[in-house]
Amino acid sequence: MENFLPFSRPDTERSPARSCTLPLFPDMHDGDADRVVTTLQAIMEAASCH
Repeated sequence: MENFLPFSRPDTERSPARSCTLPLFPDMHDGDADRVVTTLQAIMEAASCH
């Protein structure tokens, strides 16, 4: 088991909560990309309502 010294990196700790990784790969079909875009649009619209 590895031991790490305690330290705080607020920007690094906040980053994952504010990040979004979109699927992107060479074999992605247009339908896959459309689904990603449609889903992201729905998430953004829902977020703007709050």
